[in-house]
Amino acid sequence: MSFVKRNINTLEYPMWVPSTLNSKKIESNKYLIYTNNLHLPHSKDIQILNMLLQMSQKKASNYIEIGNTYKFLTSLGFTKSNFNYKRLKLSLDIWHTTFIRYKESFYSDGKLYTTPDIGIIKNKFLSNKNSFIELNERFLDIHKEKFALEIPLKIFNGIKSPTAKRLFEILSKSFIKKNTLGEFLPFYIKFDILRNKIPIGDKAGNVRFNNRISHYTNEINNSLCLFNAKRRFSYSSKNSVAYFTLKQK
Repeated sequence: MSFVKRNINTLEYPMWVPSTLNSKKIESNKYLIYTNNLHLPHSKDIQILNMLLQMSQKKASNYIEIGNTYKFLTSLGFTKSNFNYKRLKLSLDIWHTTFIRYKESFYSDGKLYTTPDIGIIKNKFLSNKNSFIELNERFLDIHKEKFALEIPLKIFNGIKSPTAKRLFEILSKSFIKKNTLGEFLPFYIKFDILRNKIPIGDKAGNVRFNNRISHYTNEINNSLCLFNAKRRFSYSSKNSVAYFTLKQK
């Protein structure tokens, strides 16, 4: 199974949003992502970026030749169509105008410095027969750091619901530490924090939100089962707190 290495910050905090949100910016006290395009990246856009990132990591180069564009689309599971060609072009335009900022600051020589904004795509050229993408070096560097995890592309792409995809990213980052028996420690998160991390745009009540998270967890497990992954997530909640556990099979 093929994997892409993703920095845990890009899993915990959203690099993209479900298509129900047409936001141009998401901000927290630690993180900012914004675009100069129509909206932030959506589910198809992260699938495209994951593939580009994986190709870059295999070659150890920020310059990627994707060759025939329609073959590239089929490798993503998209059909060969003019619609998907235009969708790929739009996706590259969106990533080209999307930037991440981690709100870290430090003092040096008595002056306050903040981390610069990180661009994702530096340059691009798209045609039917020969296309290339140049990723930003700093963006690639953050995925080389020790706090990077491997995300299985087939399992991720096999999850149909965009919100379930985002939940899978969050859960992938949240099960790292184990107890003395070698079991993963459970993951707790308040409903309101989880809403913001996905993010979910509507103001569904806690009962409806709880039912949705239960449904999305089942969808993730179905994709894990389909590709014979040896792990499953379980979900429960109490007092507006989501409780997840991970079992290895």
